[in-house]
Amino acid sequence: MTITVKYFGIIADFTQKKEETFALNEVNHSIQLLQSQLEKLYPEIKSTTYSLAINQKLTNQNAILHDQDEVALLPPFAGG
Repeated sequence: MTITVKYFGIIADFTQKKEETFALNEVNHSIQLLQSQLEKLYPEIKSTTYSLAINQKLTNQNAILHDQDEVALLPPFAGG
């Protein structure tokens, strides 16, 4: 299964990427498991608060990922 992860704001600064693609072996890969893997790859992510979205819809950590899903890590945004 292949997913795309998009990074925004300070999280993009931490990863030095706007997005990347991951090939996941597990069929029922949870967003929580992905989050744990990303925090191991990019430990700085743990130091910030962020929301998760799958296919442009906010989600919780119990959501299950599917092939071709797009996951976004969204830090708090300041508005004006």
